[in-house]
Amino acid sequence: MKGKPLIVPHPDFYIENLTRTAEYNMYNYHIHQEFEIYYLVSGERKYFIDNNIYTVQAGNLVLVDANEIHKTGNIGKQSHERTVIYFNYSFLKELYPHISNLNLLSCFQSKYRVLPLSLKYKHTIENILNKMLIICKSEDYLKELYKKFYLQLLLCELLLLINDFIDKLEEKEYHYSQLMHPKITQIIQYINDNYNKNITLAEMAERFYISPSYLSKLFKDTTNFTFTEYLNSVRIKNAKELLAKPSYRIIDVAQKVGFNNNTHFTRVFKDITGMSPTNYKKLLKA
Repeated sequence: MKGKPLIVPHPDFYIENLTRTAEYNMYNYHIHQEFEIYYLVSGERKYFIDNNIYTVQAGNLVLVDANEIHKTGNIGKQSHERTVIYFNYSFLKELYPHISNLNLLSCFQSKYRVLPLSLKYKHTIENILNKMLIICKSEDYLKELYKKFYLQLLLCELLLLINDFIDKLEEKEYHYSQLMHPKITQIIQYINDNYNKNITLAEMAERFYISPSYLSKLFKDTTNFTFTEYLNSVRIKNAKELLAKPSYRIIDVAQKVGFNNNTHFTRVFKDITGMSPTNYKKLLKA
């Protein structure tokens, strides 16, 4: 069974804790406008972010910038528990006159995408996440008036801690190992640089001296994406950026990101984003 990718529609702030006791590979690859903070409570996961893949262990925290392609998958058949936060810039905008100098969102541009939290940071961050979950689950009507502000403060505290931990990693010149087959690294880089061209699996196999069937299997096993899924996700990611420019017509955008057929572009765009390019362009104007 093939799932559909999750794009948007998160509110300004969303937090979820989930435990899976069976093997789970994410069917849906994500590209969303929200910032994402992913904390692995237990288990071990494989996490693909843009063009790199990481091993994530219990106590690790993962940072995903807005509009980055990402997907998680199994390492073995173990269960896992994770807590994930999605939030928009607008959720903190009300506080920014007072905290603008703190540059809280800089952690999402850091080279450190998976943070191996020390015990001190791990306990403090877990406490913050637990407080957020309790607040969001509360059904006390009187507390509704304070929920958003309390969550804003906790999110600011969380981001301060994350940035502080990244500063310490910088001081140590820490290097996090990535799980990426060298051949797949080259192919992903080629796709990222040439997505606007007529790229096929057969052409990539010939270019990188590998059989098409082995390339297809290796790509899926390494990234959790099929070759076509990844190519289309890169194309649509760039299409969204072009559609934000009023001067570009939809048919022009389709050609610029590698689709020769406008109908095909519209279908793939809708499959990935949940809306047509026309509706997406209207949404940007709203």
